[in-house]
Amino acid sequence: MPFGPKARLVLMHLCSEAVRHKSPTIEIADNLTTFVRDMGFTDSGGKKGSLTAFKEQLNALAHCSIRISSTEPNKVKANQFFPIEEMEMWLSTDSRQPSLWPSKVTFSGVMYESLQRHAMPYNQRVVRAFQGRARKLDIYFWLNWRMHNIKAQCVISWDAIAEQFGSGSSRQRDFKAQFKEEITHIKEVLPKTLQLEFVVR
Repeated sequence: MPFGPKARLVLMHLCSEAVRHKSPTIEIADNLTTFVRDMGFTDSGGKKGSLTAFKEQLNALAHCSIRISSTEPNKVKANQFFPIEEMEMWLSTDSRQPSLWPSKVTFSGVMYESLQRHAMPYNQRVVRAFQGRARKLDIYFWLNWRMHNIKAQCVISWDAIAEQFGSGSSRQRDFKAQFKEEITHIKEVLPKTLQLEFVVR
């Protein structure tokens, strides 16, 4: 299973490339290494190197499925799909040389169609600031989505926020304090021109 901030960064990069090139197939042999460097990671290999960790998360993404469900008073809706349909990797003929990056990744039709309809810009400075913190990345992308899609005031209950982000907290009081702190950190990194009116009480 994909996990942690590196899986989120890899998927973000692949989605960006698909939207930029207007194609579900992404050539990644070279540009993913550049992306890893741009995010502030070293391009070292080996068992504990950054490139190895990113490649492991890419392989995990290629073998995972995504399930999205929603509950309404009289209806429950669930969808399941594979984000990546195909991954092509060139293997070295030298047994002493590790495999290189996969050369191509192709999104599934469902994933690519969703990207075309719902893609949003992101601030690379913010992402890089939190490149080692999975939940802060999740909160930033969640806020970013709302900044670009909600045009009127929206009130979200603490129960709803805790259901989405509070799985690691046993008490809502502790979750509230931590969530408020994380929101403050994100707002400090966002450029003033992109600051959002997000009030937590």
